[in-house]
Amino acid sequence: MIIIVDANVIISALLKDSATRRILFFSGMHFATIDFAVHEIEKHSNELRERTGLDSEAYDRAFGLILSKIGIMNDSSVKDELRQAKEVMADVDPDDSVYIALGMHLEGSIIWSDDKHFKKQKIVRAFTTAEIIRMFH
Repeated sequence: MIIIVDANVIISALLKDSATRRILFFSGMHFATIDFAVHEIEKHSNELRERTGLDSEAYDRAFGLILSKIGIMNDSSVKDELRQAKEVMADVDPDDSVYIALGMHLEGSIIWSDDKHFKKQKIVRAFTTAEIIRMFH
């Protein structure tokens, strides 16, 4: 099973040593995300760098290490699924349709996000961090 992580999961792992970070590094599960998520995080890198308290080099190294645990799919790999995903997420959060599209593309995958709106769709099963933790216990 592949677990699709949204940008907020990656940010959580970046900001502090947490259950999120430990799951990414030590669970042995396979994780994936979409280029869109990485670009969204990079747009906020200055703010995130300040919040971590790391200098630029240490921040880049930490971000790179986290990304090394996650398969990053090209946005174009989900172009066939994106139209349907956008329809599903139109009234919820259209920006997050890329994660639904990736879930459709990677059959049998699940989404890991603490954004409750993922639970409003029925295309790809979504789990919060607390639910992911319970999977490992």
